[in-house]
Formats: sequence, structure tokens, C-alpha cells
Amino acid sequence: MCDILVKNAYVVTMDRVGRVIQDGAIAIEGSRILDVGPSEEIVASYDAREEIDARDMIALPGFINAHTHIAMCVIAGMGSELKDRLYRVYWPMEKAWTPEDCYKASLMGATEALLFGSTCIVDHYFFMEEIAKATTELGIRGVLGHTIMTEDGPWVGREEFEEGVRFVKRWKGKHPLVIPCLAPHAPDTVSPEWLAELREISIEQAVRIHMHLSQSMREVRKVKGPWGRGARSPVDLLYKLNILGPNLIAAHCIYVDEHDLELLSKTHTNVVYCPSTYALGGSYSRASDMIRLGIRVLIGTDARPADMISELRAAAMTQRQLTGDPHSLKANKLLRMATIDAAKALGLEEKLGSIEKGKLADIVLVSMKKPHMNPRFDPLANLVYNALGSDVDTVIVDGKIVVRKGSLVKHDMESVINLGREAARSLIFRATEIDPNLKQLIKGLRSP
Repeated sequence: MCDILVKNAYVVTMDRVGRVIQDGAIAIEGSRILDVGPSEEIVASYDAREEIDARDMIALPGFINAHTHIAMCVIAGMGSELKDRLYRVYWPMEKAWTPEDCYKASLMGATEALLFGSTCIVDHYFFMEEIAKATTELGIRGVLGHTIMTEDGPWVGREEFEEGVRFVKRWKGKHPLVIPCLAPHAPDTVSPEWLAELREISIEQAVRIHMHLSQSMREVRKVKGPWGRGARSPVDLLYKLNILGPNLIAAHCIYVDEHDLELLSKTHTNVVYCPSTYALGGSYSRASDMIRLGIRVLIGTDARPADMISELRAAAMTQRQLTGDPHSLKANKLLRMATIDAAKALGLEEKLGSIEKGKLADIVLVSMKKPHMNPRFDPLANLVYNALGSDVDTVIVDGKIVVRKGSLVKHDMESVINLGREAARSLIFRATEIDPNLKQLIKGLRSP
């Protein structure tokens, strides 16, 4: 007997040998995968409390969005044509957050992530307690860290440092869907002294560090000054502080030179590639070079918990355009970056990232029933190059169905959207009162 039996699926396991089962089934008991194999064999072996006929669907491990800020879904579209929107739009807006509005926005952001097939998000933001409340309510897994900044940003100071550490201690081992981490913002906003202190705490608490690294020229210039203690770059600063390494999830790494790449490679640092963000900002990542050098590169969506399938496609297109190599980032590699590679980076490869016996049942079913997914000479290519986020039919997290036939199971979609719009209105009103300069930047926008 099992709780859920998914049958007749095209199962992409992402296991060590890359096994694909053309007519496969997955038996789920509790939070774990009980068995996986040919449908005929699995169906004959198990009675199920619930069966899902996944005919004409791809079953694959849930996407792990390795860098996002789900609450930002309500402001991520603002300033899209400004290269420095982080400093001119996002930070001034973020000064106006309240815990209640951050919770409402996070509900909508987590919903967006789930509907597009992410079963785990790696989130870095302010008011993380409210974000954890939203993610656990909706049933999405989260590697979550409260943003810590010494200076320069919207929420700074020692109290934010202490809250980041308290968040880790409050949540560590307390909920199956929450894996806490430490989240210093970046080398230009967190002092070297605080970074060194956070490294020691990460070792003591056995948690990952998730931070932005080399994301802007402003960051590079500040670190090259007195702030950086003689470091030649943000990457070099983290190397001198012994923070680079497999325990670090480093988002972006856009402004890097050959020396930086060598440091990232030899320390086995994990780098998160967010292709749409860079393309919109007019910059690019050397992701293909990083992979060639043996750096583990993951996929994230950054300021919006957006469609991971589209992000995979954007990664392929931008890297091939940049390198001129049509073989750069093939479909199978891209899918591994968003599943098992991400699980390895998080130290969760024994639990997540592939469809195998004993692993947690975080599984996505993607429909192949529409014209753009046919014919099916290569379903993996169809998934990466043709699929849409709206093709996600079913999402299972921790053995529980949280999206069924493209709709939320635990919450009413309309209510979630209304809460997100309420948060946006409230945030914009307060932000423009605090900083009148924002009024001109958002002039002409329709009311959310």
C-alpha cells in the first residue's frame, strides 16, 4: 500500500546514470518515494490511496530555484529599464515594508513559484519570519535566510544581524519545509568584520551562507577601496576571509576576471546564474566558462519567483549567443543545474534533486498535451525549449499534492492575488511618502 501512485509518466529521474523511464510510475508513501520503475511493474506491486494518471506528462524532480526574493514579486516590474534599479527603485521601496505586507506579498510569490514547478526556493530577504510563515502555509520547501546588512541598504544594523542568527536558531530542525541559512547581503554592504563573524556562526550552526557576490560595479569599486582591506575584488575579499567554498551559495558573480574564476573554481564555490535579470540589465554572466572550469553553476530567478522553465531556456539562449557555441548548456545539463546540482550545492543531495527510492517526494508533472509540446522526438528538448510554465499540471512537495491541474490546493488563487495587490498598494503609498523621488519613477503606473 502507498499513499500516491503516479503512473504512465515519462519519468526523468535525474539519478546518477540519468535514467529515463518512458512509461514509468512512482509510488509515494508519506513524505518519501517508496519506489520508481516501469508502470506495469509498479502498478502491479502497490495498491494506492490515490492514483494520478500522468499519461502524456513528464515527471521530473521539482525545480530548485537557487536564488530568489519571493516578496519582491509586487515590485519586481518597476524600473525594468533602469540599469541601477536595485539602488534607485528597490532599496527605496524596501524601506517601506511592514511585516504584514511582506507576508501577503510572499504568499503571492510562493504561489507563483509553485505554479511554475518550483518545489524548493532559496530565498534571501528582509522579514524572513513572515516569508517562512507564507511558504509553510502554501507547502513549498524553502532554504531561507534573513538579509543582513551593515550599511547602505534599506534595513541595516546590528539588530538585523542578530535577527538573521536568531532566525537560523528558531527554525533549524523545527519544520520539514524550512532549512535556515545565513544571508549576508553582499561584500559591499556587509563589513569584513561581520562577514568573518558570520562565517564562524555558519560553521557552528552547520548552515549554508547565501549571498550576492560581484553583482555590480558599485560593489567592485567599494571593495577595491579601504572597505575591502586591500582585496582586489569582491571574490578576492571572500577568499581572504575563508568564506569561498562549498558552503557558499554565491548569487550572480557577473563582474569577475580570470583570477576570480580561478578562486571560485579551486574553492568549489557554488554560483547562481539568473539569466533574465542580467539580460534585462544589459549585462551577462560567464556561466559557460565557469562550468568549463568545474564550478557548480545553478539557476535562479532573482527578484521574481518566476517561470524556471523559461529561465532554463533563457540560460541556453544567452550563453550560446555569448559563446557562439550551439552546444553550450544542453537540455540535460540545464535540467541538472535546476535539480540535482542545486541539491548538491545545498548539501541535500541525499534528500532532493532526483526521483529515487528513499528520497523526499518533491515531484513535478509537466503536460505534453498541447501543440507546442508535440511531436515528441525528444521530450527533454521539448521541456527546455518549448514548454511554458503554464504546462505544469501537478506539483508534489514532501509527498503532498500542492498544485493539481494547474491550481493551488491549499489556498484560493483569487484571494492570494488580492492580498498581493493589497500589499503592493500599501507599500507604494508608504514608499512615496518616505521618498518623494519615487513618485516620478513610478509615475504613469496603473494602480495595482
